[in-house]
Amino acid sequence: MHRRLVLYVLLWVLVPASLWAQERWLRGEVIQIGGNGEKLPEVNVTVIMKQTGDRDTTDSRGRFRVFLPNAFKAGEKVILDVEKPDWRIQYPLDGETQIPDDLQKTLVEVRLLPVGSKLFWTHDRIEKFIQDTAEQSKQQVKPEGKPEEIDFSRYIKDWAAKYGFNAQQAREEIDKWIADIEKNQNDLYKLGLAAFAKKNFAEASTLFNESAELKAKKLEAVKQQEKTLTDEVVRDFRLTGDAHYNNYAFDQALQAYQRALGYIAKQQTPQLWAAIMFDIGGTHTELGNRTTGLDIHRHLTAAVQAYNQALEVYTRETLPQDWAMTQNDLGNAPADQGIRTGGERGT
Repeated sequence: MHRRLVLYVLLWVLVPASLWAQERWLRGEVIQIGGNGEKLPEVNVTVIMKQTGDRDTTDSRGRFRVFLPNAFKAGEKVILDVEKPDWRIQYPLDGETQIPDDLQKTLVEVRLLPVGSKLFWTHDRIEKFIQDTAEQSKQQVKPEGKPEEIDFSRYIKDWAAKYGFNAQQAREEIDKWIADIEKNQNDLYKLGLAAFAKKNFAEASTLFNESAELKAKKLEAVKQQEKTLTDEVVRDFRLTGDAHYNNYAFDQALQAYQRALGYIAKQQTPQLWAAIMFDIGGTHTELGNRTTGLDIHRHLTAAVQAYNQALEVYTRETLPQDWAMTQNDLGNAPADQGIRTGGERGT
């Protein structure tokens, strides 16, 4: 009875701790900027993640954490809100932030301003408003409608009121932004936003398309550069392995070949992938022939597995020479294993 009670207590203590370790939290801090530019923590305010409704109250350092379901992955967007009367989020814009890669080490900074602050009038905020308006205004398109009937006034009114301004003040700031963009900018995306804000939809579509085409070309160039760099990384790690192999430093050779393998995928470069698996198989064979005890079987079994994986690509029909060479080495690995084991098991 006593032993059973101890078991129940251990389960009660350990299981919740293990479940807690699996939970994911978005951590952050809420601040305002003081008169001298210092960051002042906002204490005892409620932070809400809008998508889930999860909330937390900031501590004495302005820190908070909200539960993050597994469906929310790194790089995806979540929207935060802070409950403090007559204050709004300055940054991140509209409370929209990306989930960081490292949830344990990264704090999301949420900066507040009082409503009516002129610091809300920034270019990035106006640009985001126009971008959001482009999405929302599609709802006004009707079967018998016309482009000139699209009305932005309600969006401007709601947006201005949110930050403590009237619609006229918001329009003036948008007009200032448009004038500045048209005078000083050659950014096709921003010029497209300016055209859209003026309801020059045809011009906006042309500018957005030119911007997209230009960036698509840059993206292709980056992809090609990335592919070239990846190819060189794989090449250099394989050469690292080859040099270690020739130096009889087989442990280090294996590490280098495995590093090379980590930068490629079988589906994308099958023959290169198979070649590295062949390298790995050969290195495990050499290690198995130079060690003792259980390590013999560990390495030579790994060698057999690596050769078999290479043969998934090196087939007799498509690559007969590579197939024959791999089959030869695949036969040698278990033969070596038998010779080195000895006795009935070796036979």
